[in-house]
Amino acid sequence: MTPEQQRAYFAKMKDSERKSLFKKLSDTHRTGLAQDTIIHDYPSIFRKTAQNKGCMGNEKGFTRFDKNGNPEKVEAVCGASTQAIHDHLKQKLGNDSSEEITGYYQGIGSEHSFAIPTDLDDEGTGGMVKHEWVKLPDGTIVDGARGQFLKDNLKRDLTKKDRLKFIPPMSPEQAMYLPRTYCKKCGTGLLPNQSCRQCELMDKLTKEAKKRGITVKELNKERMEQRL
Repeated sequence: MTPEQQRAYFAKMKDSERKSLFKKLSDTHRTGLAQDTIIHDYPSIFRKTAQNKGCMGNEKGFTRFDKNGNPEKVEAVCGASTQAIHDHLKQKLGNDSSEEITGYYQGIGSEHSFAIPTDLDDEGTGGMVKHEWVKLPDGTIVDGARGQFLKDNLKRDLTKKDRLKFIPPMSPEQAMYLPRTYCKKCGTGLLPNQSCRQCELMDKLTKEAKKRGITVKELNKERMEQRL
C-alpha cells in the first residue's frame, strides 16, 4: 500500500480505529498523515484559532476590537493556532500525533511581527520574539501563524499558504525556531543560551556562607541588616 492509498484508507476509518493504527506507523508516515489532516481540515482549525484568540475570523483574516470598539487586524496568533492544531490532531490521530512547543523565533521577517520581543534585543542579538509552534513525529515544524512574519501583514489579506507553513527536519529554517529551555536545578524558564541567574546567585551565596562557617539564611539576614 502506497502512502497515498494509506492516507485515503485512514480517512475512511473511525477515530478510535485510526488512533490505534496510527501508533504502529513509522514517524515519516505519521507525519504525512498529520500534515494531510491539517491541510484538509484547515477551515475548522482556522475557526478554532479565532475562537482561542477571542477574535473574529473570516477569509480576510483575524479581527478584534480595541478599547473604543474599532476593528483591528491581528496575525500574532501563534499560541491560539498551536493549540488549535495540536487539539485537532489529538482528536483525529491520538496523543502521539504532535507536540506543542513554546519558545522563540529569530529569523526572516521577525521584525514584522507584533509578538512580544525578548530582552535579548538589548544584548545585540536582535530580531527575537516569543513564539509557539507544533512539532510532528519526525521533527517537522508546523507554524500556524507564519503570516505575522510577512511585510505589511496587517495591511493586506493573507491566505492559508501565507499563514500555514511546514518546515522539514533538514530545513535550514529549523534553526530559526528556538525551544524554551528550563533550568535542571530549579525549573526556571530560560532564554536560548542563557544560564540560570537564580541558581548562579544561590551557588555564590552557598560558597560564601560555607567559607565563613554560617548558613545561607544567616548570610542573607546579615546582608539585609547592612542595607537598613
